[in-house]
Amino acid sequence: MPAANNKIGQNLEVYFKKFRYYAYLLRRNPVTVVGMVITLGLFFVALFSPWIAPYNPIEQNIAIRLQPPTVNHPFGTDEFGRDILSRVLWGSRLSLGVGILVVIISLMIGTILGAVAGFLGGLVNEVIMRTADLFLSFPSLILAVLIAATLGPGQANTMIALVVSWWPWYTRIVQAQVLTIKESRYVESAKAIGAGNIRIIVHHILPNCVSPIIVQATMDFGYAILATSTLSFIGLGAQPPTPEWGLMVSEGRSYIVSGEWWMITFPGLFLMVAVLGFLLLGDGLCDILNPRLK
Repeated sequence: MPAANNKIGQNLEVYFKKFRYYAYLLRRNPVTVVGMVITLGLFFVALFSPWIAPYNPIEQNIAIRLQPPTVNHPFGTDEFGRDILSRVLWGSRLSLGVGILVVIISLMIGTILGAVAGFLGGLVNEVIMRTADLFLSFPSLILAVLIAATLGPGQANTMIALVVSWWPWYTRIVQAQVLTIKESRYVESAKAIGAGNIRIIVHHILPNCVSPIIVQATMDFGYAILATSTLSFIGLGAQPPTPEWGLMVSEGRSYIVSGEWWMITFPGLFLMVAVLGFLLLGDGLCDILNPRLK
């Protein structure tokens, strides 16, 4: 019993030291805290938007169309009399959801292919990496536009287009990490005791590739949201009357000349803040997960 209590105390001490270390890094880089607050706030808004939004985001009321910001409609109304605040809040669910799914699926595909290519080498590595290089030879957004245009407009096709254009980046990152790690002594020891390739990759190699993957994925969340809104802006993503930030900006651009500035300002601001928040958080995680700073 005393030995068990001693072990618990040691574990608590280790966790406390880690907490102090991360708290020190956050104090040292307040910009990271800003990014964390922004991203947590966006997730809160996306999760509770059905209860936060004051109006139905697709309900039309022509009597109040193109109304500037007022107490009843803080962000104004659009050409169909829909409340822009409600549409912006609901749009966070779609923008964040699609962006996160695109990054997660791309990350899974790229991690698996990169780990297999780096660990096995030879012909397998050549086939996988040359295929990845073929996709990387096109600008990712241009490739996504071409794929989305071929598949047709729609949110599902937008996700497919972005995943196809993004998985090679993670494949390249993971493959480079695996090529370095697989020569380590602990990997050679695992091979010596008869561990299989899958076990070595999953338990000994991939855990040591986590840091650069997390940093890249966090930054890519913002880029994925921006790319999703871009495809919606040019008509290849979400379709009316879906509340989506890029689509809202596209719908409101023709009304700038007549003075309805609020139609593009508020969804554009939310889009900018979302991308900025993920970039600041990713930059901070780069410092926190950097082993040279520990």
